[in-house]
Amino acid sequence: MLLATWTTFGFVLPLPLLALGAPLWLLLAGAFAASVCADVFVVLWYTALQTHVPEERLARVSAYDALGSFALNPLGLAAVGPVSVLIGVTSTLWVCAGLAVLANALALLSPSVRRLPAGPVP
Repeated sequence: MLLATWTTFGFVLPLPLLALGAPLWLLLAGAFAASVCADVFVVLWYTALQTHVPEERLARVSAYDALGSFALNPLGLAAVGPVSVLIGVTSTLWVCAGLAVLANALALLSPSVRRLPAGPVP
């Protein structure tokens, strides 16, 4: 989980590039890097779920995970429009990047994230 959590910092890369007005080729490279990080994260996340969650609870845990992942997206999308009108698009991109980095960093504070073994616990 430690490596998986570190890869989430790569998700943020396109936001500052957009805020800085980076050229298209750099935006594409940043989006590609973010996508690679997302792929690595998803593989490690689902491997950890299947390794450490008992089979009889896996469906429930996966459902809660999906709910948390997908239910908050519409709220963020609804909020980003009015926020960008208030503070501007560039500032909104920086705020979003900062919040994402903060959330990722907070996840690293959890001992469960830092110490989860790669294989099943005996």
